[in-house]
Amino acid sequence: SKFEVITGFNYVNDLGNPVHREHTCFVRMYGNISDEILNELAKLPFLDNKIMNYNLFSKEYDVLLFSVLMNYTQVLYRHIEKGFVVAYGAYNNILEMEEVKGFTMEQLSYFKEHYEYVGPQTKAEFRADLEYILGLTKKPVYFINGSEVSLVDSYEVGATERHREMNKVLDDFIAEHLDRCQLVDVRKFVQE
Repeated sequence: SKFEVITGFNYVNDLGNPVHREHTCFVRMYGNISDEILNELAKLPFLDNKIMNYNLFSKEYDVLLFSVLMNYTQVLYRHIEKGFVVAYGAYNNILEMEEVKGFTMEQLSYFKEHYEYVGPQTKAEFRADLEYILGLTKKPVYFINGSEVSLVDSYEVGATERHREMNKVLDDFIAEHLDRCQLVDVRKFVQE
């Protein structure tokens, strides 16, 4: 009762699809997005026009707790004409797929026509986004990393190695910013 907790969790849109707005490509859009781009985002079945209804950094927190898991998991797509980037999926390129759960054939055709595959966020881009987040607040930031447990028969091919690589970037970043950053280390809790 002593704390006000403001959350920015993913949610389900009107189409019944999960909306993940926690990838840092969306964080970079907060408070800095045109109606034209917002309308483009709303055309995508995995987003909607509410994605920017909250600005994560609209007020100063005592502590910010931020999960970077979507930066590990989702891949990036660039709008061919407008140049903005969105994140979607899990370790795959939906532009190569004939069907995608949550997409109608028309939506998938639209996506294929207007977006190009960029791929997973690079380690350098991830580090730059960590710096960006740290620059948005003067208060401590607690980052939640990803587990490094291999799953048998997982559709998330390459996830374990990807988590190891990105966790290393996060570990190094936090080590350089111990005055402002801490780690909630999932690796200590998820071991099998």
